[in-house]
Amino acid sequence: MTSHEQSRRNHQGINNIGSVFCVHHYLKHWVDSLDIQLSNSRVVLQGEVPTETHRTALVPAIRQAGVLAEVMNRVQIANEPLHSEALTSYT
Repeated sequence: MTSHEQSRRNHQGINNIGSVFCVHHYLKHWVDSLDIQLSNSRVVLQGEVPTETHRTALVPAIRQAGVLAEVMNRVQIANEPLHSEALTSYT
């Protein structure tokens, strides 16, 4: 796969994830506070959501978007300090 094809595929994956987040019951109001990066078969999520329920909903929503890459969930809960256990990786 050429670098252009890979870039296009990454862009499409990010769009798919964003589309699912936009209609998700818990996540639709927090899409703008999330940063989604997809590179080398790894999704990196950063940003902030209000509760652990919202944070937990992220990976299943990514899977619903058809993205099966490893997920690094670096999303923080609003008004909580970042702890090492908040950096979760899913494959």
